[in-house]
Amino acid sequence: MAFRASLLFLAALVFCGCERSSRTDVQASTSTSDKAAPVAAPAAPPSIAGTYHVSGTTAEKGGDSSRKIEGTIVLTQNGDAYRASFQLSTLYPGAEGEHQAVVIGKGEGKVRGKELVGTAHTQVVVAAIPGVDTNFAFAPRATTTRIESSSKATLAPDGTLVIEIENLPAKGEQSYRPSHTKLTGERIALASTQLDAQAPGPVGSGPPKE
Repeated sequence: MAFRASLLFLAALVFCGCERSSRTDVQASTSTSDKAAPVAAPAAPPSIAGTYHVSGTTAEKGGDSSRKIEGTIVLTQNGDAYRASFQLSTLYPGAEGEHQAVVIGKGEGKVRGKELVGTAHTQVVVAAIPGVDTNFAFAPRATTTRIESSSKATLAPDGTLVIEIENLPAKGEQSYRPSHTKLTGERIALASTQLDAQAPGPVGSGPPKE
């Protein structure tokens, strides 16, 4: 009987020791998980602010008409938000020939990694006389179509900006045919990171009408 009682006593000691060890392991595991490394903060968006010289083409959808377009785009940035102002030169078709035209406007959107996604509001200022520069003093001008655009731009590793733009006539406009514009360019000057861009315009044209 004494031998059997000793065995029972030893078994009880082993059980208690195992239970105490199990509790210690659980507590250690919980403590380790509580001290896990904090999640890294998301990377800041790249700096895209500056003045860009761009060039490319605008092609009308559903037709074979296309025209060259060239000018400057100014981007300002605040975190992942950007604003754009632009002044681009092109030739606009007319009944009496091609007219010098200036595309002016402004846009805004978000910086998503190396991409810029946004919208733009544009107005076309056309020289009333074929072959006359819209910036020439006292040259007659006609403010024509208002355009609403959606854009997607990509900043390449070498700093080149590639922009794809879908253009539609603004509400109430009848003469403008939907088109697609592709521009490429590079940054030629740095700019403020504040959202203070103002849409430029040709001499005497005034700001774009809403």
